[in-house]
Amino acid sequence: MSSRLILKFWGAPVFKGTRVPIDTQFDDLKEGIALDEFLSDFPTAHERRR
Repeated sequence: MSSRLILKFWGAPVFKGTRVPIDTQFDDLKEGIALDEFLSDFPTAHERRR
């Protein structure tokens, strides 16, 4: 993942421009939750930020 897309919020890496921790997506994927459902739950993580 590009460092341009990663920032930190309270010490946890988050998607740039959001407060959505990246670990949240990995945890969901490990549990078998589809990417579409993750993006539905966290729509701010959906937009590609530059």
